[in-house]
Amino acid sequence: MTAIGSMARVATTIIPPGDDWKDDPIVAADLEAGLHARFHTLDSPALGTGSWQLAGSGGREQFTIEQLRGEILGGVLTLLGELGWGDVPTARLTLSGEALQPAGLVPDWPERAQLSVAGELELKDRTFRLQNLVLQIPATGSRLNFDARGELAQQPLETPLQAEISWSALSWPPTGESLVESPAGRLKLDGTPTDYKLELETGIAGPGIPRGEWRLTGQGDLGGLRLQPLHGQLLDGTL
Repeated sequence: MTAIGSMARVATTIIPPGDDWKDDPIVAADLEAGLHARFHTLDSPALGTGSWQLAGSGGREQFTIEQLRGEILGGVLTLLGELGWGDVPTARLTLSGEALQPAGLVPDWPERAQLSVAGELELKDRTFRLQNLVLQIPATGSRLNFDARGELAQQPLETPLQAEISWSALSWPPTGESLVESPAGRLKLDGTPTDYKLELETGIAGPGIPRGEWRLTGQGDLGGLRLQPLHGQLLDGTL
């Protein structure tokens, strides 16, 4: 990573371990004056080379990200918002991205199926919320929505989480002739990593696959997931 400008020192100490840096008057003054840095991620077969630029300002208790802009996956990701690192950490961040090409991450992903993304993350009073995270393929109208809420626990395995993923117009492959389609669906998750419940409702269709509605429920823990019998409605009947 390479930082450019007089803020090179701050670029490596924005959120270091421990609190000793808060008493460093040079770091505090640099944060208040403003941070501008440019850096590159390592080249990788999946992500390629990412070029990032960061601008922001703050102090001993908070930092405002005026813009974190990354050119990665063939497109652009942008993050802005505020971070607080007082006695109780806080965050309010907004993410957006466009023209992203995940072919390096997903085998056989077509070049035409570029992704856009938008969403918000908030951390307050040890409660975190991921709101309205939306992934879209503008060329096809495919859309996936993700919402989650949880409470930070002293033990990570005891962190309660409620999450819901819903989608519309999904298909594989995402462009061209589809092998399988899901016009709409929803996946819900509720519990902790050691005790959670899962519920899936989705429509499925495709060449040689009768259009139907399917429902699957299950309960899991660190040892695995136990699924209940699959229920389906298709061909005017029930399975």
